[in-house]
Amino acid sequence: MNRVLKNKILFVFIRIPAPCILLISIYLSSQPVLYNIPGMNVSDKLVHVVCFAGLCAAWCLWWPQKYWLANPFRAAFVTAFCVCLYGIADEYHQFFTPGREASVLDWAADSAGAVLGAVMGFLAEKAAYSISLLKTKIRCEKAPRRRARLKNRPEVNE
Repeated sequence: MNRVLKNKILFVFIRIPAPCILLISIYLSSQPVLYNIPGMNVSDKLVHVVCFAGLCAAWCLWWPQKYWLANPFRAAFVTAFCVCLYGIADEYHQFFTPGREASVLDWAADSAGAVLGAVMGFLAEKAAYSISLLKTKIRCEKAPRRRARLKNRPEVNE
C-alpha cells in the first residue's frame, strides 16, 4: 500500500473516535436513569472527568499537525474551551431530562476532564511529531545507501 493511501486512511480513522464519544455522551445524558455496574463503585465526577478527557483528546486529533506545530497551546486551549462549552450544554440539557439534574460540580468535572484531555492531546501530537521526525531521519539515512546499491548493480542489456 503506498504512503498516500496510508495517510488518507489514517486521516479518516483518527477522526472517528471524537464523534463516536460525543454521540455516546449525548445518548447517556438523555437517559433518565443510569444504572451502576455491580461491583464498581465509581464516583460520578470521575466518570465525567474520564469521559470529557477522552472527548477532548479525541477532538485534539482533528487539528492538522502543521497547526499543532505553529500554535500548540492555542490548539489545546481552543479544543478544551469548546469541550467545556459542550459540558455547559450537556448540563443544561440534563436540566430538562426527567430524573436528571444539572450541577455546577458536574460541569467543573467536565472542564477538568477537558483540560486533562487537551494535555493528553498535546502530548500525543508531540509524540507523533517526534516519531515522524525519526522516520524521516531514518529514510534520509537509508537513501544514499539505496542510491549506491542501484549504481553498483550490473546493468541488464536486453
